[in-house]
Amino acid sequence: MNDSTAKRTAKNIVFLNISSIVAKIIGLLTSIIIARNLGEALYGQFTFVFSLTSFFLLFNDSGMNILTARDVARDKSLIGKYFFEIGILKIFIALILSGIYFLLLQLFPFEKGLKYVLIIGLLYVIVKSFGIFISAFFMAHERLDICAWLDLSFTVIVFAGVLLISKLQVLTLDKTFFIYLFAITIWFIAGLVIFLSKYRGLKLSVSNSFEYLKKGNMFLLSTLIGVTIMQADVIILRTLKGDTSTGFYGIGLTFLVGLLFISTSLGSALYPVFSRFFNESKEALERYFRKSMELLLIIVLPVAMGGCVLSRELIVYIYGNNYLPAYSSFIVIMWAWLFLSAGTITSTFLQATNRQHLQAKINLYAMLINLVLCFVLITEMDYLGASIARLVTMVLILILSLFVLRDSYKVLDLFKVLLKPLPAVVIMGLFIYLFRNLNLIVLIASGGIIYLLMLYITRGIDKDEYELLASLIKR
Repeated sequence: MNDSTAKRTAKNIVFLNISSIVAKIIGLLTSIIIARNLGEALYGQFTFVFSLTSFFLLFNDSGMNILTARDVARDKSLIGKYFFEIGILKIFIALILSGIYFLLLQLFPFEKGLKYVLIIGLLYVIVKSFGIFISAFFMAHERLDICAWLDLSFTVIVFAGVLLISKLQVLTLDKTFFIYLFAITIWFIAGLVIFLSKYRGLKLSVSNSFEYLKKGNMFLLSTLIGVTIMQADVIILRTLKGDTSTGFYGIGLTFLVGLLFISTSLGSALYPVFSRFFNESKEALERYFRKSMELLLIIVLPVAMGGCVLSRELIVYIYGNNYLPAYSSFIVIMWAWLFLSAGTITSTFLQATNRQHLQAKINLYAMLINLVLCFVLITEMDYLGASIARLVTMVLILILSLFVLRDSYKVLDLFKVLLKPLPAVVIMGLFIYLFRNLNLIVLIASGGIIYLLMLYITRGIDKDEYELLASLIKR
């Protein structure tokens, strides 16, 4: 691992994590305002709209964003070719998908008000899709700091807008989505301006763009299945149990999505590095994967434990007593998030090393099991069943991914990795449980300090991880 690569990767991780932490805190505050103002049922519709439109965002991507980031990272001369040819193709796909979307709105018995919000949601995901496409070029050049600042700006605009209409006491579901649409439009325009200013002189290139669909089909299949796993439970839950149950379930999902920045920012920073080392150094590739997974688990294990022990207190403190029934699914979702975070790193590794077909197979098996579990468990256990189905699915994906990787790479023994921070996590969890009547903020801070002390005493973090942490802090 050369020094320049380490520095660039550290810089990317730092920018992503700092901005993501701030953005997720702001995003959490935004969700609190929305949930408290809309109530359980309308918050359920809010969650449902984002879940349904996620599928249309995915199809407009068609695997081409990941393909762009990977191929341009390997050959920078492809910037102009990919920008024009894939960009034109995405416009045609967006038009076709919009027609299909409006047809579905007519066929399904959505309430008039919800249909209106779903249309705004479609516009939101179309604009977002093109913005993510622009971000793929920044990823390819390992300029994730640009992505981080743009994402933070989007979050701030949404928060300011939601806070304003809340103070004016006019916060409704449709106005909330108008704010999201306005913010994502500003985000896209800013990203496009930065892209065009940095990569001037791009020459128009037009060829058979459909070849990109063939190249990206495995990325599309894998991502499609992944989105189904992440969003189908919400759609099934609303269909079987209604808006209120979906609102309770959405509380846990808000935390899951908010905490995913830890693994996704790490994965985004490492994706171009994995892609490059795939051709240059197998040893460096394996080492990067092992250390990133070890460091990830050291970070996420205490968060999952703390969320589990303090589930009731967190929900009441943040959302109010009306959302207290969500605590049981919240606990399960916290552990699902832990396995999902680890699975994010393995998925990044598989895609960057041209094993996206294996990732697609793993996700396909998991998706089928997830759908069956959702219908069975939601019918019997409501939103708690949805969270259990999600947890089982995340565990299955991680186990299968590690099994596949061990055939070609010396990756890691997950049990040994878990043992390193486990004593510190258990002691922290016991402390939080015994003193859970303390002020919540004080308790969380005390638990964090105890975890770090115990991690040091039990040597739960080794020299390499200290050096990696130090590099992230200094840069």
